[in-house]
Amino acid sequence: MKLNEIVDVNLTTGKSIILVSGNICSGKGTFCAKQFPGYQILGVSSIVKELSGFNKRSELGTTANLDSKIVARIIEEITKSSRDKIVVEGIRQLSIMEGLEAHFGDQIKDVIWLDVPHEVLKSRFEHRNAGKDDMDFEKSMQIDKNLGIDDVESYIRTHHRVVKNH
Repeated sequence: MKLNEIVDVNLTTGKSIILVSGNICSGKGTFCAKQFPGYQILGVSSIVKELSGFNKRSELGTTANLDSKIVARIIEEITKSSRDKIVVEGIRQLSIMEGLEAHFGDQIKDVIWLDVPHEVLKSRFEHRNAGKDDMDFEKSMQIDKNLGIDDVESYIRTHHRVVKNH
């Protein structure tokens, strides 16, 4: 066997990657834990916090310029992981999703948008009392819109799968 054949074999044994996105309080973490037991779950918000040093929602909303660094960090985490099954949850920018799809190709087995009514999102937000939430629900939704969550939603609805998560 030649060296390039060995490399090709290793590349084809890659990972099984799931991307899950949704609006604030759509239940991404709970959904991922229930639907994908045994998968390593990578939360994009944790990576953004690590890269930016920010912890409050008002600060995290200013990190759109970190998209290429976020993609690089997610790729690094997936590549070095000993786990073959990985879920990336909480992508809020289309450039991040596109970067992951370009890098991992058919290793991405599913891309999911969690569809939750606005009233349910708002109720969950108001009852969760998260320390990072330093603004009200509508401002928090606007921060995500400014990051590009609507583009992510539109892309997934058009090209991938939507799951109702009430």
